[in-house]
Amino acid sequence: MQIKVENISFNYRHNQVLEDVSFEIQTGDYVGIIGPNGGGKTTLLKLMTGLLKAQHGHISIFGMDPRKARAHGKIGYVPQRIVQSNIQCPATVEEIVASGRIAKSSDGKVIEAAMKDADVEQFRTRSIESLSGGERQRVFIARALASEPIILILDEPTTGVDLKAGRNFYALLKHLNKEHKLTIIIVSHDIEAVAKEVNMVLCLNRKLVSTCKHEDLKANTEEILKALYGPDKNFIHHQHA
Repeated sequence: MQIKVENISFNYRHNQVLEDVSFEIQTGDYVGIIGPNGGGKTTLLKLMTGLLKAQHGHISIFGMDPRKARAHGKIGYVPQRIVQSNIQCPATVEEIVASGRIAKSSDGKVIEAAMKDADVEQFRTRSIESLSGGERQRVFIARALASEPIILILDEPTTGVDLKAGRNFYALLKHLNKEHKLTIIIVSHDIEAVAKEVNMVLCLNRKLVSTCKHEDLKANTEEILKALYGPDKNFIHHQHA
């Protein structure tokens, strides 16, 4: 077991964002987290990466506090909206990727391997601000990989990228999960992509509404989504090329 979340609750002032959430994630799992805006998805990721501290309950990563696990470079994190941010920075791609080694000593071979795994070596001398959304996406994944993590956590990473870049992104994640045995946790509003790609789905709306395998989400989509989003919502299905 890599991650254990036990009875987590969290409030922003008087607004309860998470209530009594518990689950476990095993080594090599590929986990999708879905749910409505304001349902606590980003807050949960921040708790799991140690950026926020749980007010109630307990989270352990490899048996240690999340802040300690992140400080040791065990967690790679790509936060929400970083891909589509208006970046005005002269740093090169290689410098951005190298900054992922802050928790560890600099290692050119590891940085090179991270750029190769994310397929951004060809951009190494270009400034990050000159890249497209899909290209930036891969650069920030390379930056996360540079810390040699065992867990990769991504928050809405496909927002603002085109369809082709999104397909390439999911292909990259599948490669990292299968070939590098990386445990991956991804928050996404693209429910059909999540159902297709991951092997475990957490349905979160303040409480953990459901935990299921991807085939169960496919087979019972309408029932699960109505429980998650409410019975009055209409769902539009689309095909991924």
